[in-house]
Amino acid sequence: MAEITTIAQFVKVIEVTDLEGVQQELEIWFDPEAKGLFAVESSFLDQTSDTVRSPYNKDTALVLPAKHLEGKGCRRNPVGA
Repeated sequence: MAEITTIAQFVKVIEVTDLEGVQQELEIWFDPEAKGLFAVESSFLDQTSDTVRSPYNKDTALVLPAKHLEGKGCRRNPVGA
């Protein structure tokens, strides 16, 4: 199967406390190919590109553009910014 690259749709930012008691920021995104939501830790995306594999389909690459986060309360500093 050929790989599909699509732009995920930003939903919102939420803060959660991890198992070590540290406050973490999660970005909630919508996968338009799978019609499903998923979350990615913002600090993970700080350390990598803004393209990730869909959690629903290994043949789908999802672009999570940082420009969609402007004014949304997210602290992410994308690679190359």
